Amino acid sequence: MFLASRSEDERESNSQRYAKCYLFLSTRVPKVFPDLKIAKIVNEFHTPWPKQSYHRSTDVTKSYNGKFTAITKSITIVAMFFITSLMTVPLSIQDMVVQMFTTAVTGYTILIHVDLYKIYPVLIFVPTIVMLAVLHFIVKSGQVNQKLELARLFGFSAPVVPPVSSAH
Repeated sequence: MFLASRSEDERESNSQRYAKCYLFLSTRVPKVFPDLKIAKIVNEFHTPWPKQSYHRSTDVTKSYNGKFTAITKSITIVAMFFITSLMTVPLSIQDMVVQMFTTAVTGYTILIHVDLYKIYPVLIFVPTIVMLAVLHFIVKSGQVNQKLELARLFGFSAPVVPPVSSAH
């Protein structure tokens, strides 16, 4: 059985070499000019890695904003420092810090609502509506990004959205 699998591997290797000899110019040139130093290098080259297509490119210029890069990078570095520090402490302290944070956020949100109610009762709906609108757009953008990622993953062409023109 070991001999059978070995011969199958040799056949696959020979078929790959066979295709390589006819498909790529870099393997045909050393046969014509075998005395070149580069011909020996090309003939000895074999790779275990599969061929990758580098024809795909991603345009990131639309997602890059140079104005706030330094600020967002600084905030990210500080936040990651605190998060990694929090991950190294025992679980009970992690739980305590998370509960303190959520309690503080909830408490200050309630205090702001009470102050707004004292000023004018209708104002308590303003932060709620703003937060719901922000949450709505975050969820919708996540769904669109997920659809685009799935389309890219499975090879479907993503729908092209025309740029918004500023007509005066």
